[in-house]
Amino acid sequence: SRKNGRTEHHPSEDRGHEYAYSLDRQTRATFEKIRPVELAVASTVRMFKTVWRGQLLGSAVKVSERQFPRIQSIAKQCAETLGIATPQVYIVNSPVLNAATYGTNDESFIMVHSALVDHYTDEELLTVIGHECGHIHNSHVVYLTTLHYLTRIASAFVPWIVYPALLPLRAWSRRAEITCD
Repeated sequence: SRKNGRTEHHPSEDRGHEYAYSLDRQTRATFEKIRPVELAVASTVRMFKTVWRGQLLGSAVKVSERQFPRIQSIAKQCAETLGIATPQVYIVNSPVLNAATYGTNDESFIMVHSALVDHYTDEELLTVIGHECGHIHNSHVVYLTTLHYLTRIASAFVPWIVYPALLPLRAWSRRAEITCD
């Protein structure tokens, strides 16, 4: 939605939860005042909704009670623990042991690489998916999505334009990982 001519990204009212790393909360509060970051986030949210979501999920398999019920059950358990809606989880075919959370704060999802599903125990997957749910719980999603696209797409074409937003987002990213771990 739009408010005052800017795209709203619904920052957490209290800037985080008790367990959140204080520098994570402080940095997100500062982001709302830094024009390059605000512009990058607003444009990423617009582009994500219109183009990038489909590209990112084009070959992914949507997790449900029928497809990957083990993963669906773990995601539901993590979401219930944090008091959030169960996020949509997708499995992407990749030999890399990784997972990520993307989207907007209103419509976020978790991508789990197939190597994790093939090689991790339920307890290990609970840790990984719980970590990703922590990003949703702490309103990290728009910043993670922005960082992903600034790093992989925009910086390849116009690095000098995205650098003012990329630098603080990279520093914040490390703080966000501490919160979710």
